[in-house]
Amino acid sequence: MKRWRSFDCLWLLSAYCLVLSATSASAEVPHLIRYQGQAVDSQGVPLEGPYSLGFRLYTTETGGTPVWEETQPNVPLTKGHFSILLGSVTPLNGMDWNQPCWLGIQVNAEPELTPRQRMTSVPLALRARQAE
Repeated sequence: MKRWRSFDCLWLLSAYCLVLSATSASAEVPHLIRYQGQAVDSQGVPLEGPYSLGFRLYTTETGGTPVWEETQPNVPLTKGHFSILLGSVTPLNGMDWNQPCWLGIQVNAEPELTPRQRMTSVPLALRARQAE
């Protein structure tokens, strides 16, 4: 069985979430969120090669039904590292970013990893929200 660890990049993910909820009269905002992580096996050895990664967003920390999901096939892992764009397969257009949100991740056909990761903001994103 393979084990999974991801970088603590939720601050970047949250900043993109705020950008997605903002409107702009001068330019269309991309509805994509950059997510980076690292995958290792049960001995801590980084995975190599292509893997299918599934992503789901929930309004609950455990249980519940996903409010959004997509699977990205053939994601290249180099020394375990990967970088993807959430929303590149299934658009994030209908997401309600005004409610709590948790990200669930699945590698290949393995069960979804636990715990889910809470989507959070960074101070600059909170300041930008005030500017609305």
